[in-house]
Amino acid sequence: MNIAFDVDGVFTDIEKFQLQVGSKFFAKKYNQQIVDESGYGIKEVFNCTDNQEIEFWIKNTLKYLKTVKPRVGTSATLKKLHEEGNKIFIISSRAMTTETNLFGIIMRSLIRKWLKDNKIYYDEMIFCSVKNSSIDKMTACKENNIDIVVEDKKENISEISKIIPTLCFSTKNNELYEENNVYRVNNFDEVYTKIKQLQTKENKFQLLNSNQKSKLDKESLINYYEKMREYYLNLPYDEKTAETNKKNCLKVLNILRFIFNRVYNPINLSNNKLTDYHGVIFASNHLHAFDPLALINAGITDFRLLAKEELQEQKIGKLFEYIGSIFVDNTSLYSKQISKNELIKTVLHGNNVMMFPEGTRNKTEEFLLDFKYGTVSIAQVTGAPIIPCALNKDYRIIGGKLIVNIGNPIFIKPEESLEDANEKLKNEITELLLEIKQYEKENQKTKVK
Repeated sequence: MNIAFDVDGVFTDIEKFQLQVGSKFFAKKYNQQIVDESGYGIKEVFNCTDNQEIEFWIKNTLKYLKTVKPRVGTSATLKKLHEEGNKIFIISSRAMTTETNLFGIIMRSLIRKWLKDNKIYYDEMIFCSVKNSSIDKMTACKENNIDIVVEDKKENISEISKIIPTLCFSTKNNELYEENNVYRVNNFDEVYTKIKQLQTKENKFQLLNSNQKSKLDKESLINYYEKMREYYLNLPYDEKTAETNKKNCLKVLNILRFIFNRVYNPINLSNNKLTDYHGVIFASNHLHAFDPLALINAGITDFRLLAKEELQEQKIGKLFEYIGSIFVDNTSLYSKQISKNELIKTVLHGNNVMMFPEGTRNKTEEFLLDFKYGTVSIAQVTGAPIIPCALNKDYRIIGGKLIVNIGNPIFIKPEESLEDANEKLKNEITELLLEIKQYEKENQKTKVK
């Protein structure tokens, strides 16, 4: 099967870049604000002139290519589709790529370099004009016998879907768009799944919502979760990159463990051997930015950390990327679903993840904040154990006594409600915290004597 992909808007979140970088550019230079947040392209978003749009991209194209990462799962999906015998086309109408002058040569080279740097596989690349992109792309599909297209621009989807099935990758600009022969997808797991469904003309597995699952009896529910694990295991997952991230993580953690131990020398109240675990979920209360480092000193050898997306904008973001962290924008349902899928696939492929069920650092006097459902939900889907962890906040360099406590594995059964599962996890971590408090109390009494 011949499958074609657009680049900007499909491989990348160009809308986010335009809003963030464009708002600063136009406010500073032209005192212009965002006019239409859901507009397509700089011109619609800021209601600017053609020359202003060109000026923006001349100034920011290199920044876009350097800083914008492909959407999660892009590389793994195209690689898997290729390995399954499909031919991958890239059909792009990025500005200036069709020009025969020096600018055209540079733009085509830059897009190829970005694809190579980000390990995105393709067999053939076709460049189309910006002005006539919808007609040019439809023509390219006809001439190259394309069977399925993944696109984000409404006008392009409208034309292409007249002749072949078209996957509409969700963006602000196209969120209300509907058309015959058009299938909406929100992430690359859904891209892969929909392509497979269109290829086989059948729907082998359908994810159910909570209401649908509640109507299943225990046996049907257990069978459903077994099939769901097969579904996630069959989704694109880059084993090679995962192994590289694991090695990077081990390298970094060994260095940080040595430094951290010399500075804080944390006490571990538990005798659990965390090195024996593979494909588990470490779940802890969250008090300080150094909490992951305190936990690795308790014996955790490797993990993928769930981290806030805004960390990528900070200097430490490079370190988080280097060790293969999974980033999430907690304000976006799409981002939360993508990160959840990555966590599920990571665990099912035998790697560990680290999560903080409170969702943020606890800066209150409360023992624990309310728990989010992500940790127990992932444990239920994967069947993997949750290893509850707890720690105090005594990060004083002089006179401090940082304490870590590790509990026994918790399993979440398919028939358990997430509310009950969350309560169980919260109670386990509470007990671990009480043990820490008791240790501190007894230790204080010893000092007094």
